Amino acid sequence: MSLVENVFRPACNGGTCHGDGVPAWDLHLVGMDVERQVVGEHSGSCPGWQLVVPGSPEKSFLWQKISSPHPPCGQRMPWGGKPLSPGTLECVRAWITGLAPDAAPRPEGATDGGVF
Repeated sequence: MSLVENVFRPACNGGTCHGDGVPAWDLHLVGMDVERQVVGEHSGSCPGWQLVVPGSPEKSFLWQKISSPHPPCGQRMPWGGKPLSPGTLECVRAWITGLAPDAAPRPEGATDGGVF
């Protein structure tokens, strides 16, 4: 299953969300290089969190934002929409779990800046 085409594009691409144009928190989730944008990147909206921690959904802000009714910062995503289905959540969880755990996080203040 393509994470971008089957999860992020339908759920995260509307309005001022995370698609084309000027996405919220400068986080593009419908492009070709989503992994580079989220793995090891620090959240711009929730200090102390990384967007995706390889191998650890519970430590990943992206996972918290889509799976928890009360994430650590802000509201559950997709904002204003229905919660993602259990199957879709499992797809994202499996993707995060399957990422190489030795992928080094970028240091705070890296040139790519914080997103999400």
